[in-house]
Parts: sequence; C-alpha cells; structure tokens
Amino acid sequence: MRLDRHAPGLSPAVRQSARLAGWVVGLEAAVSAVGGLLERHRAGSIAVQAFVAEWGAGRLGVAWSDPEASPPTLRIVLRRMGGGFALGALVAVMALAFAAASRAVAFTSPHAPGFDLLLGLVIAGLLAMRDELILRGLVLRAFGHTLSRPLQLAACGVVAAAARLGQLEGSPLSALSHTPGVVSVVNAALAAVCFAVLWLHQRGAFMACGADAAWRLTTTTAISGGVCDGFWRTSALGGGGFGVDASLAVTAVLAVVTVSVLFAWYRRGARTR
Repeated sequence: MRLDRHAPGLSPAVRQSARLAGWVVGLEAAVSAVGGLLERHRAGSIAVQAFVAEWGAGRLGVAWSDPEASPPTLRIVLRRMGGGFALGALVAVMALAFAAASRAVAFTSPHAPGFDLLLGLVIAGLLAMRDELILRGLVLRAFGHTLSRPLQLAACGVVAAAARLGQLEGSPLSALSHTPGVVSVVNAALAAVCFAVLWLHQRGAFMACGADAAWRLTTTTAISGGVCDGFWRTSALGGGGFGVDASLAVTAVLAVVTVSVLFAWYRRGARTR
C-alpha cells in the first residue's frame, strides 16, 4: 500500500520543536561527558560545562534578555540578577528553617564566612548558568510555538526531573524504588517550574540564574562549612541521610512556593489579557 503523497506532514513548528528537543538531549549529554572527563578537576569541569551550555544555547537562539527589547544596561542586569538571587535565597532559607523546625536537620553554631563561601558562589553561578540555559532556556525555546505556557512550565519540570534521575546512582528503576530518589526527582521538578516562571516573567535568563545560584549556594556550601554545618536526619523529612535534595521538609516548602508562584503568574497574566 502506497503512502499518499498529499498526506499532511508535520508542521514547521513541530519539526523545529523536535530539532531543539534533540539539541537539549545532545547538549545535556555533552555536558555530562565533560563532567566525566574532568572529574578530578571539578572547578575547571564546571567552567567548561557552563561554556558549552552558553555556546550551544546561543547557537540555538536562547537569549539572556528579551530579544524584542533594547539590550539591558549593566545596572538593569545586576538588578535582575540581584532580585533573582534574593528570591532564591529567601526560598532556601524558608526551606531550611522549616526543616530545622521539623527536626529534619540540625545546624551547628554559625561562624564568619570565608573563602569557601566565595568559591561556592562561583561554582553555584556556573552550575546555575549551565542548567538554566539548557534545562529551561532551550526547553522553553523548543516548545514556545507548540505548547501553551502552562504546558511549557510542565515540560521544564519533566526535563529537570529526568536530568536529576540521570544523576542518581543506579538505574532509573532502582533510583525510584526508594523514597529519597523519588523525593529528589520531585524537588528538582518543583524548583524547575519556579525558575521557568522567572524566565517567562523576564523573557530572559538573568533573574532565573540569580535565583538558581542562590538556591544552590544556600542549600550546599552555606550549610556545609560556608556559614554553618547542617546534619540531616535519617528520617523521611531529613532525606534519609541524603540531605536537602531528598528531604520531604524541603518538598513541602517547594510545593507551597510553586503553587504560590503559579497563582501569582496566572493572576498577572489574567490582568494583562
């Protein structure tokens, strides 16, 4: 039976989405490969990964700021990144405070921050740049003309969850066979949706990168010797010993924040229609 030569094919928008989705997978694989090759030199590895992400995303049309507006001044860029950093730090502090109140984590007495915190900030910024450009910027670019805005946010959550699943030890099935693995994937998806809303709100990466960097810094280096030390319980609230990524206490705060952010974003969109 011959195929009808006049049968409608895929639309250009769908073909473009498929092409960009393939690039998302390819760039993520390339970044992972670089990380594996330079595993002994973590700082250098992360810098190269961020460079690969910036190069690839730029080649595929992901813009740091609204391409239809005038290029932002340095003052505007710093204000957007600073605003995002403040938001990310606020949510992280809320999550850690709730975890402490629910006895999911215990903190030692704080001390004066030193060089470790500064190095952690640089690393957090590079990691935020890598993930925001690939896992949010490219995903939103890929599905910008084929999915509605809510489905674009859902796609960002799914892609971030898949990326986190790939970082867990063992096969995907084994990683999802225990509570910490499931919670870690859910936390990654919730955070990704929040960062994606910042992308859509600002039509660019600056605020989202600032928020991502602040979240990473506050939940890793800051509580691992940068400002204090956090000791997570082996309970479900404490992540089963896996820490902040797998903590149900953190999930509770992220869920509330995500619902609040989506509600505010929806209300803002309704007012502008």
